[in-house]
Amino acid sequence: MSQLTAVRSEPGANAASPFSAPQLAERALYRRAVEAVICGTPAVNYELMYQEMVRKVWRLADIERIGSR
Repeated sequence: MSQLTAVRSEPGANAASPFSAPQLAERALYRRAVEAVICGTPAVNYELMYQEMVRKVWRLADIERIGSR
């Protein structure tokens, strides 16, 4: 069983980071990109479902209109 240790950052304390500043910036950018994909997926799915529903309803309306002539 692994043991978790809490790290407290005190003001003025110099904590040694295993990552350099460019690495931290790259990791932050990657993390934000993943969050954007996760948050954007429901909106994209909704738009795709809406577009398909509109296409099918229009087809149905066209068929009904043609059939009522």
